[in-house]
Amino acid sequence: MTVLRLHMTETAEGDMWRLMGRQDADGPSHALEPDLERLAEGLSRIACAWREGRTPDLRADAAGVAHLTSRMGLNRIARVARAVELLAHETRETELAANVARLDRLGQGTLYEIWRLQDMPG
Repeated sequence: MTVLRLHMTETAEGDMWRLMGRQDADGPSHALEPDLERLAEGLSRIACAWREGRTPDLRADAAGVAHLTSRMGLNRIARVARAVELLAHETRETELAANVARLDRLGQGTLYEIWRLQDMPG
């Protein structure tokens, strides 16, 4: 019997390339760094709030990530963050769990790719 291991990954590829297009002569815009840090922190807070069952914090952090990513042009992440925010107002735990997991995959995958591209020479 063969056992397959599926690694779920997802990135906002089109959004990411648009974001990376905002560059100066030294590479990606330095103004981008604080936003990326805020995104990473927001995703971490969402994961913690979800694990600890802090629904009001989950809603607030998802709204913050949605606003930030919308402003950055990361529209896929913004849509999923808005879905998390809306679902946290309701008692639809299965849908909320799926969207929190998707937001984490999408956000972490996108951050990883952006930071990887920033580290590439040339």
